[in-house]
Amino acid sequence: MWTRACVLLVLVTGCAGQPRPKMRVGAPLENKGDLFLKREFHQDGVAVDTVDVIQRLAHDPSSKGHITASRTWRTVAMLTGAASGALIGWPVGEAIGGKTDPAWELAAVGGALTLTALSLAVLSESQLHRAARAYNESLTAAGAAPPFEVGQWDRFDPYAHLAPPRLAMQRLDPLAPGSPALLVPAPP
Repeated sequence: MWTRACVLLVLVTGCAGQPRPKMRVGAPLENKGDLFLKREFHQDGVAVDTVDVIQRLAHDPSSKGHITASRTWRTVAMLTGAASGALIGWPVGEAIGGKTDPAWELAAVGGALTLTALSLAVLSESQLHRAARAYNESLTAAGAAPPFEVGQWDRFDPYAHLAPPRLAMQRLDPLAPGSPALLVPAPP
């Protein structure tokens, strides 16, 4: 019976994790995650491997500083979280063990450190999102079409997927002298 259960467990866990494709350098990243510890990046609507994205962004000059900051804050958040777990677990273990007066002050300090660790983890994620944004802006400066982001309607072209990349559409600045607000082909 145990053998069947172990085989079933191995098969289920082996099928659950299908590898994601690697990031294509030169293609814009779409950030589908949020600041609450959900990392997910897409390219052309397909989810890409997040670890590969972080490694490739670390070598990109425009996003290297943000990736370094993200890794630093994540390390500090993990160390703070580990310390908070120890501080919370010590008095809980004493209470389970039958001690009449556990040190609940340690648990209170551990709770405060847990909130600090969560804040640092969110800061780490925000740096990761900034790295992706800096990478996309460097592509835009190089002439590639940026991905659609909420609040950037002036750069969204619903027909861009039909045109070759060099003919992607962009909107002219309507406030620039002598420039009408029309869609024109992007420079090659």
